[in-house]
Amino acid sequence: MYHMRVFLPLTLIILFAVSPPQAVAADYTFTRIDIPFAGALDMVLSGINNRGQIVGWYQDADGVLHGFLIDEGIVRKIDVPFAGVRFTQVVGINDRSEISGLFGDATGNHGFLDKQGHFSAFDVPFAGAFATQAAGINTREQIVGNWLISGLVSHGFLNNRGTFISIDVPFAGVTGSTAYGINDREQIVGNYNDATHPGPRGFLDDRGRFISIDAPFAGVFTTEATGINDREQIVGTYGDATGDHGFIYRRGHFSSINVPGAVDTLTSGINDRGQIVGTYVDANFLQIHGFLADPVCNHEEETDDCDHEEEIDNHSRAELGLGDETGLPSLALED
Repeated sequence: MYHMRVFLPLTLIILFAVSPPQAVAADYTFTRIDIPFAGALDMVLSGINNRGQIVGWYQDADGVLHGFLIDEGIVRKIDVPFAGVRFTQVVGINDRSEISGLFGDATGNHGFLDKQGHFSAFDVPFAGAFATQAAGINTREQIVGNWLISGLVSHGFLNNRGTFISIDVPFAGVTGSTAYGINDREQIVGNYNDATHPGPRGFLDDRGRFISIDAPFAGVFTTEATGINDREQIVGTYGDATGDHGFIYRRGHFSSINVPGAVDTLTSGINDRGQIVGTYVDANFLQIHGFLADPVCNHEEETDDCDHEEEIDNHSRAELGLGDETGLPSLALED
């Protein structure tokens, strides 16, 4: 199953011929999100679409993982309905409300697609594969994820409506690859491991052109790219001696994202409005919470982005059923 360090990118080697990346702080308003299931423990928010629907998963009191969907303030539990299923993790959602993720049974881990309640399972057809773990999905119903072979070596995959392509970062010394997110331009993000680095490194696969992603902050030893929107904004998480921190890469700039007062912040998904979802660990009781980050418009930036972000402030919080930005959301369980 996925472990996104609760889940379960950046010195760009090639950066589309723009200026060197700069590290800056990002301005967001943060809303804490806790799901109202009885006995719910650790939780992860993993994806958000342009309709403001949010998906993720949580662990119950018995240690079983269940998926969920938040839509207009209503939370719906999602469990893959096949016989013998032991856990469900919901990872991605597209603008058609089609949901992707993985489930486990006695035979191993498998990917699934949920189309308005109609579930289908899939496994990669590659020789030696014993686990298929689906992650992100775009509106073309293309799904990315990873598959495992003996020795727990990970390879990424693209499932293009039943046609599978293995994704392996083509750099020298790579020992494993995982794909997490895909946008409607078929750009894919994920992470890879190599023998020269102590932890995972992010990557962007731009239709076969691979770019390495390493957060350019001092002391960073891990970088994971987990989400990308159609504006080519990439989000993920990097680790240093102080803990885990979220980041967004845009226009040659890396911005660090940290929920105020959090011990660790992990960002996982981003929509075209620039809204980001993720997970954080609080400093008081070391509990895990989800969060929604709404970008704050900086009027010194270009006007089109400010106009775009002001639209978010005007209506998206009401769509999500989250109330004002200073209060906790009033989420209700589906009847």
